[in-house]
Amino acid sequence: MPRLHELDALRAFSMLLGIVLHAAVLMFPGDWPAEYIESPMPGIYDEVFHFIHGFRMQVFFMMSGFFTVLLWNRRGVKALIKHRLIRIGIPLAFGALTIAPLDAMLVATFILDYDFTAVRWITTWTRSLSILWFLWYLLMFAGILILALQTGLRFNRAKVWWALLFVPIVPQFLMPIDTFGPFTPLALNPDPVSLVYYLAFFLMGVHLYQRSMTIQSWWTLALVPGLCVLIPGILLDQRAESASARFLSSVVEVAYAWLMCFGLMGAFHIVASKERWWIRYMSDASYWIYIWHFAVVMVLIGLTDDWGLSSAIRFILICIATPALLLIPYRLGVRYTIIGTILNGRRVRSSRVLPSVSDTVG
Repeated sequence: MPRLHELDALRAFSMLLGIVLHAAVLMFPGDWPAEYIESPMPGIYDEVFHFIHGFRMQVFFMMSGFFTVLLWNRRGVKALIKHRLIRIGIPLAFGALTIAPLDAMLVATFILDYDFTAVRWITTWTRSLSILWFLWYLLMFAGILILALQTGLRFNRAKVWWALLFVPIVPQFLMPIDTFGPFTPLALNPDPVSLVYYLAFFLMGVHLYQRSMTIQSWWTLALVPGLCVLIPGILLDQRAESASARFLSSVVEVAYAWLMCFGLMGAFHIVASKERWWIRYMSDASYWIYIWHFAVVMVLIGLTDDWGLSSAIRFILICIATPALLLIPYRLGVRYTIIGTILNGRRVRSSRVLPSVSDTVG
């Protein structure tokens, strides 16, 4: 199977969208002390959040499932285990002791407006993996997949396809009704409902690889019905009080996620299927950018709080400045060091030869 640059680019795109999503969260009217009342469209950030949150991590886990089984097929189970422990286990362990407590401190200081104390900090830290939760889920999913593959189980039958399409509806129905899309499981203790939900998307990626399905440009058309159900889905989610309304809302939310997943695969097949060094560079950098971006967003929120900027300008500034600032240390002290080797595999400074897609977090 030839290397699929579009899927690697899509995985990176889903990670970088996290910057936009978290910047939008901080602009929620009435939810945070950092919000800007004079926003000309006070609800726009809410809608931006729902638009992204409804599909972003689902896309990421689909790509992760695809690349995980690809690595198993090409290199074997021992190489897969080693790869996941290095690429995911080490950053997770390190981040839990550094990034997670830093995020907790910054949230308490800039966002929740706490009087900072060691007790508040430790309490917030120990209750959350912050944005690193997805690494913990990736490790669990890799373990589940390895056990399944070792027992001879495969995911290449048509019935698997149909089952996986409908499986997320039940966990979506059981999730708290607080936002359009899935519940975000930040705690170290895995949430079984969220685990089943995201596992379905991970296994769909496995299924796509084992069925040797070819991405088609016409899949992009799925974005049209996906976007069409977004606003009705948000309104339905906000007004779903009865069990039947909640179930219907869950069906719409899951349909939106699948339509966006396949629609974006088709779109990226059109725009990113060719080898481009700068796309690969940003794909490599996206892992580093994502695990540190929340802290940078927090700092920028605090720094720009009294600049007198409109909320729109402030939002755009944060979305642009965050990856730009993080690309500097990535280039100077990460990409060609042991840190970069752990995150993305070894990179050679004088070459633009692109590594295998299996050398990524996905």
